[in-house]
Amino acid sequence: MKRWQRPRGKNITLVVGAVIILLLVLICFLFFKYRSLQHANDVASHNSPEAISARVIQEVSKLYEVPSDEAPTVIQVKDTAQLKDKPFFAKAQNGDYTLVYTQHKLGILYREKSNKLINVSPITVQDSQGVAGAQSSRVPTVGILNASGDTVKAASTADKIKTLGDQVTVLGTTTAKNKNTSKTIVVDTTAQHAALAQRIADTIGASIQSALPSGESVPQGSADIVVIVGKN
Repeated sequence: MKRWQRPRGKNITLVVGAVIILLLVLICFLFFKYRSLQHANDVASHNSPEAISARVIQEVSKLYEVPSDEAPTVIQVKDTAQLKDKPFFAKAQNGDYTLVYTQHKLGILYREKSNKLINVSPITVQDSQGVAGAQSSRVPTVGILNASGDTVKAASTADKIKTLGDQVTVLGTTTAKNKNTSKTIVVDTTAQHAALAQRIADTIGASIQSALPSGESVPQGSADIVVIVGKN
């Protein structure tokens, strides 16, 4: 008597079905993994110093007519105890943001959680320097303006600055309005990082200048130090 056997076609169908189910499970797993990583990247990008500065400037500009010809330095207050002797920060709270317009000598104290301007008044260089102590964990940022017309030279300059390690954060390179600048210069736009600006100048073989050339603006909206790469 022959033993009964399950038809081969049915066996193949079961195997194919199992493989399809496993593939569907794997695809779902990879999809949710991708979404999780994408969300993490979006959060990190949203919380980057550049994104925070851009957001704060945009929010403040809806409440106050800020100078249009200067990009401010955005600094978060992290320790009001270090600012108690400065009248500008009398009502400041940890977490507030200060927008410092160096050229216009204007300071704006903004509280994001309540979307309110806490103080708007003239601010001295000494006042703006005082904020640095309240947010000392923030690494100074460097923006690069390429005025040489040579992208290789600009990239090489950025690489040299990056050798300073965690002393600085290089924001990136943008094209300068004046593309025929002869010498490479370094500008401490906030007047808070003179020693670091000199270190950068020594590293790349540049000279220090007190202000940006006429017509140029701070790249990335909030760079603490600007390097203008010249032809020579």
